Order: sequence, then structure tokens, then C-alpha cells
Amino acid sequence: MRKICIAFLIMVVAVASCVTKEGTSNKISSFAVTITKGEKGSEANPLPFSADTLYDYILSAKAIGRKGEIFTAFSGNTRIRVGPSGLLVTGSGRTIEAVFKNGVADGIQISIKRAHGPIRIWIEDNGTDEIPGSYATGISEPIYFRNPTIVQIQTTDNPELSAIQGDEVKVDVKGRKVVVTGKSVDGFYITDTSESTIDFASIYVYTFNLPDIEVGDVLASLAGNVDEYYGFTEISYPIFKIDEGVSVTLPKPEELNATMVADPITLEKLESASVVAHNVWVCPLNSDFAKYNQWRVSLDTTPGCSDETKLINVLTPSGFTFTPKGHEGIKIACIKGFMRQHVAATPQFMIAPLTDSDLSLESECQ
Repeated sequence: MRKICIAFLIMVVAVASCVTKEGTSNKISSFAVTITKGEKGSEANPLPFSADTLYDYILSAKAIGRKGEIFTAFSGNTRIRVGPSGLLVTGSGRTIEAVFKNGVADGIQISIKRAHGPIRIWIEDNGTDEIPGSYATGISEPIYFRNPTIVQIQTTDNPELSAIQGDEVKVDVKGRKVVVTGKSVDGFYITDTSESTIDFASIYVYTFNLPDIEVGDVLASLAGNVDEYYGFTEISYPIFKIDEGVSVTLPKPEELNATMVADPITLEKLESASVVAHNVWVCPLNSDFAKYNQWRVSLDTTPGCSDETKLINVLTPSGFTFTPKGHEGIKIACIKGFMRQHVAATPQFMIAPLTDSDLSLESECQ
């Protein structure tokens, strides 16, 4: 038994002598990322936000070892990204990868658009399916961009998309006159009256339930997620603050006509704005009324609903006194509400009145 134990001990020592302990300086700890060319702005003077303008940068990066040294043993490709906002644009020499040789990557060309607020450029060693990465990460110094206004969030040539859909955003309302124009059971409508026109100047803030806010309140701050609900742009999960003691005159509803409702871009510009239509004809009802309280009206000057380019939907809330059922073919003197959109509806755009006084059969809306 004693001979066996001695033999086993000799084997353990022999095996142990074949294992080399890896030094702590043998691995990448992080990357040092430097912006060598390109505008960075400052907290006091941020760069202008633009959904389309490209901001070009040249980067230099170094792989850093556990002891702070340049890790020259590292060569290969790493991933570049920006955050928490912004989009990397490829092509014409621009890249989304940093190629390292002997621990260094120089002259990395990138272009960024859609950035707002402070952002940073990230380099990550995620590896590949074949070769696992070290998951070392490095970030640049901050680049400061101005937060977008409502108009910049809403402006688009695609009625179903926002320029910064999916982004978490702080809306630029400071020093502006962003007023609550309407309140519903799950949110409120706002318009930036500082703008020279109504185009793209309104948006809906979705609060999930009845918001603690009143029509006429002016916002001091607003943040949330830019979401598209079937083509209708919303600020969801909002955090907002009222500018107490500040008052703003509510904008007058935008008058709709048959030419306007025939153009989706024109209606997109009015999304969430207060609108009004006069002398419209109630169209025959379809299944959308029973399912969704949606019914169509024609803005044609003559009775009938044969010209679909002159139709718009009306979305009446639950409990609304007026019903189009039994009123098909009659003329409504005035209908007022807020412009909404739903890509599955026909037509997609709709007037959403909030109270009974927003509709009148024979006189002006209240």
C-alpha cells in the first residue's frame, strides 16, 4: 500500500510539472479608443441633431493588457458600435469593424447619423463562431448632440415610420412652447407652438392610463421611447414635467379638405395635430364600426362616398353620444378631433374626436 501511494504522488507531481500557470498579463483587459478627427461638441454646445446628416470620424485604438501595457499579441477584427443612440453608416471606406495588428488599429473611418444626447463609440472583441472573443471592451470620450424637437422626431417621407423609431429620447422642449392640446383616457396630444408651421409639430404621449395633466399645460421636460403603433408615432413610457405658471394660446384646428385627405404625406404632417372638417357626408358603415368604432366620412362637395380618395375615417371614443348608425348619407356640419393613423385601417388616417362637443350636425363645433 505504501508503494502505491508513493507511485501516485510521483504521478501527480509529474502531471503538475507539465502545466504552466497563465500570467495575468497574458490577456486583453480593454481597448483604448481615441477620436483623432471629427466634431465632438460639448455639453454646453452640442452638435445639431439630424436624422440624415452624416458626422465623420477617424479613430485610433489600442488593445490593453492586464497590466496596462499595449497587448501586441492581439491581431484581428473587432466590432464597432455607438450608443445609446446613433446609427453607423457603411460604404465609401466607412466601416463597422476595427482591424488590429500587433495590438493597434489606426485610421478607422466611421460615419454616424441619428445621434442625440451624449453618445460614445464602442469597440468590442466578440470573436466569431469559430474563435471565441475575449469580450474586452473600450469606449471613446463622449460626443455631444442636441436632443431632437418634436418636428425632428416626426419628420419623415414614410407615413409608417419615424426617423428615430425605437430610440429612447429626451425631447428638446427647453425654451420652447410645447402645449397639451388634448387629453384622452390613455395619453395626451402635444404641439410645439414655437414652430413656424403645424407640419410635423405634434405628437401623442402614451401614458397607458388617464394622465395627470390638463389641456393648456406647457411641458418643461419630456422623455420616453419613440414607438410606432401601427404607423402612429407615440412617446411611450413617458417622464414629463409641467412648466408651472406658463400659459400658451392653443393652436387653432387645421381645416381639412378633399385635396388634403387624398395625400398621405399631407396627413402625416398633421399626425396628432388638432384638425377639423366641415360639411362631410356619412358613408355606409362596414364591419370596422362594430369592431373598432371606426366609420368613414367623405369630404366631397357632393353627396356620396364613391371617390375613396376623398374619404377619411372617424374614430369615436366609447360612450360617444352620436352614432353614425342610421345616419348614413347625412351631412355633418362639423367634426373636430386629432389626426391619428392605423396602417390596417381603410383609409389609414382618421379624425379622433374626444368629446360630444367635437361633433355637430347643424352648427360649428364647440
